[in-house]
Amino acid sequence: MIQSDCFSLDDLSRLTGEPPDRLLAWREAGLLGCDEDGFRQEDIGKARLIHDMLQPPASRTPSSVTS
Repeated sequence: MIQSDCFSLDDLSRLTGEPPDRLLAWREAGLLGCDEDGFRQEDIGKARLIHDMLQPPASRTPSSVTS
């Protein structure tokens, strides 16, 4: 499951609710990931922030960091 300090793609997908292909695209863009081809603890928050930022303003929840 978690090796060294990195999460697997499946772990991050489960923890964030984001599809694996979307997380991979964000990693390819340099927004997520660690050197061991996995994901760090901080990537959970980053993925949630990226998700919120991609939502139209009207659909953002009050708990969103952008509110």
